[in-house]
Amino acid sequence: MNKKEPLSPIVKNSLLKIIIFIEDLIANIDNIGISMPDKSGVEILARDKAIAEIALFLTELYQHPSTDKLIKQQCIAAIENLLVVCDFDRIKSIIYRCPQAALAFGTLAIALKAIDQKNNSFYKMLESAIDSPFYLSTSRPEFREFEALWLAGRIKDKSISDVFSETPRTGILFRFTHANFLRREDMYAKTHMAMYLTDFGRHRIKGSFDKKLISCSLDHDLAWAFGCADWDLVGELSMAALYCLDDAPSLWQTSCHKALDAVFHQFGCIPMPTYDENYSKTLTKENSRLYLVFHAYHTTIVYGLLLLAQSGCVKFNAVQYDDISSCDILFSKALSSGNFILPGSGLDKNWFDADQMQYLNFRNDFLAEVVLSKIFEDHGIDKSIEMALLINDAKEGSVLRETIDMLVMHKSIFSAENNFELRKFHDRNNDHDPRAAHAPT
Repeated sequence: MNKKEPLSPIVKNSLLKIIIFIEDLIANIDNIGISMPDKSGVEILARDKAIAEIALFLTELYQHPSTDKLIKQQCIAAIENLLVVCDFDRIKSIIYRCPQAALAFGTLAIALKAIDQKNNSFYKMLESAIDSPFYLSTSRPEFREFEALWLAGRIKDKSISDVFSETPRTGILFRFTHANFLRREDMYAKTHMAMYLTDFGRHRIKGSFDKKLISCSLDHDLAWAFGCADWDLVGELSMAALYCLDDAPSLWQTSCHKALDAVFHQFGCIPMPTYDENYSKTLTKENSRLYLVFHAYHTTIVYGLLLLAQSGCVKFNAVQYDDISSCDILFSKALSSGNFILPGSGLDKNWFDADQMQYLNFRNDFLAEVVLSKIFEDHGIDKSIEMALLINDAKEGSVLRETIDMLVMHKSIFSAENNFELRKFHDRNNDHDPRAAHAPT
């Protein structure tokens, strides 16, 4: 956990606004009625997911060392209001029938524990469910398995660092990846691995793994998410970097933090990818407001957790590179040929008001990565390589240089005459396969 130091007035004000936003969501929680089948076979409602995320955020905010008395009091009040809208009879019947489903409601127990309500009957019941031999007897994605172990550790007062001490560092967070060749779900899995392995930043990850590999991979992912204006993923990737890396944030991450600040300033929340502004305009004023709340709550909570991750973290002087002059050739050609569509990306000025625009300063290597990811997605690898090779002065070892080399390497896999490029790239990255790494020490 970050060292205790007062929250800045700007951060404190933003967190108070998020609490007000959450109170509005709690008051209207019954309007979220979409059901989502859970892997365990029981019906988990969309409102259950919202309640779980609210409970997590309020607990993290309440327990953060920089949180003052005023915010703590508001957290307690919000948690108590949240408990009022919970259908505990229904939740208990689900968990009695299927102890694995305790995972969907576990953050409520963590919230109860945080405000000294461990004698609450629901807390006792969930604690018993975690003790059940059937709690882990289901097939989950790896990061959800980590979540189940994390929850058990938090409830049982175990050191999360110890809980995962024997877990090999072989998951997707530790592998050599690039956003162009990932699904969004893969990036999501990375961020959640980071959350649970570090207990939301309370501990650094121990063991044998390549921190530079993680840093570069997260920057690639960040550029992709920014290009899609996927603020949810931008926030979670930024959190993952702060949780895992001693030298975070990188310059790219800092730019994205400022962009998220500007979006929050514009909307009073952070819209999710599901938010459709044009549809919202067809609704009545009140329904439009509720539509925004329901399609912004998750990303706004992510933004709040990011603010906490940033608070008190040591600021490093990241290596400064001069702007890459040949990037301007890429921008000119991409824009003139229509290969890069600005509207809808994180660069769309509709996300920010005029006052905030002046504080946004994106490095041109980051913008080049965004452009290349969009070209790759819309036009394929041949066009993206053609455009990437316009950049001839990207620094060796930089994130952008890795992208250019990776594009050439990937195509060479399917082209025998280019095996030299493949060997050269493989030699540079042959230490990046964590599946061959030893278990952490």
